Amino acid sequence: MTVTAPLRRRESARDDRPSGFDLPPTPRRSRNLAGVLLGVLVVVGCAAGVGLVVTGADHRTAVLVVRRPLSAGAIVRDADLGEVRVSVGPSVSTVPATARARVVGRTTAARLTPGMLVADADLAQGPGVGSDEAVVGVSLHAGQSPSTFSVGDRVMIVRAGSATLKDASPGSGTSPVLVPRATVLGVGTAPDGQSQVASVVLPLSDAPTVAVAAAAGDVALVVLGSGR
Repeated sequence: MTVTAPLRRRESARDDRPSGFDLPPTPRRSRNLAGVLLGVLVVVGCAAGVGLVVTGADHRTAVLVVRRPLSAGAIVRDADLGEVRVSVGPSVSTVPATARARVVGRTTAARLTPGMLVADADLAQGPGVGSDEAVVGVSLHAGQSPSTFSVGDRVMIVRAGSATLKDASPGSGTSPVLVPRATVLGVGTAPDGQSQVASVVLPLSDAPTVAVAAAAGDVALVVLGSGR
């Protein structure tokens, strides 16, 4: 038959090739399953991380923060306040940044330091301060005030130092009363935790004398009756 010879020639020609010159095998595409799985995990992890960041950012709220130190009884100015976005639990008291207008102009009920979040408890809730009045912060230790007094109470401010007792002895003509009637604007705890701080509204003319006596720790408060 006419096809037999050519087939044999091809076979003989292929068989006559020297050893080592065979056609290379067809390359196969290798698949690194571990690498593929690792890449998938990295992508999923990054997506989850971005989701958490976005979710956390959505739950943060802009609140007011103290920018400058404020003593008890100080008037809050706009420059004293800043804004910060935080995520806090329901037990933490804060003031929204949108309520800035109702905080500016109020009086502090305790000493505030930079970085503190503003809370309503840090602001006095009592009456406003007139143009002929002033607010003085008084630090009170045990025995210098009743065990309980609150914002709005009417008080008498007296000098309580030992030298005052000598000067105010019978017949001296000197009275220990510094201010016969003042109003408690705020009550807080001193940073040392050992004393109370009361912010009192009193006549402007009496403010310097009370401030000096308060700085020396020679001031006591007497709560007055409301009358019946």
